[in-house]
Amino acid sequence: MTVFVQFRTGALGLALIFALASCAGINQKSPQENSQENLVKRVNAYWQHKIDGSIDKAYLFEDPNFREKLTLMDYIKSTGVNAKWLKATIENVTLNNENAEIIIQITYINPMAKFNPKEGRVTTVPDYWVFKENNWYHVFEAPKTK
Repeated sequence: MTVFVQFRTGALGLALIFALASCAGINQKSPQENSQENLVKRVNAYWQHKIDGSIDKAYLFEDPNFREKLTLMDYIKSTGVNAKWLKATIENVTLNNENAEIIIQITYINPMAKFNPKEGRVTTVPDYWVFKENNWYHVFEAPKTK
C-alpha cells in the first residue's frame, strides 16, 4: 500500500509541476511577441559596432542574402571610409510583420567635408530591417518602392 501512495503522490506532484511550469510560461514572451524588443537590441548593437569602428562585426548584422553577394572587404570599403559615426539614437520603430523601419538620428563626422562641427553633424534617416532565420537583420539598401 505504501508504494501505491508514493506513486499517487509522485503522479500528483508531477502534475503539479507541469501545471506550475505551464503557468510560469504564460508571462514569457515568444520570439515573435518580443521581436520589437529584440529588434531594438539588434539595432543598437549594430550601430554601436559602427561607432566603435568594428565594421566587421556590423557586417554580421547585415541580411545573410546580402552577405552572400558582398564580401567583408567590399563592405568595409563601401561603408567605412566616408564617415566616422559618433552616436545613433532610435527615434521611432514601425513594424510590419517581418519588416521594420527604424527612424534613427545619427551624429557623424564627414572626413571629406571642409568643415565639421566639433560635436559632429546630425541627420535623421530611415533604417530598414528584416526578420528572418529567427533574428533581425539590417537591410543594406533601402527597399525598392513600387
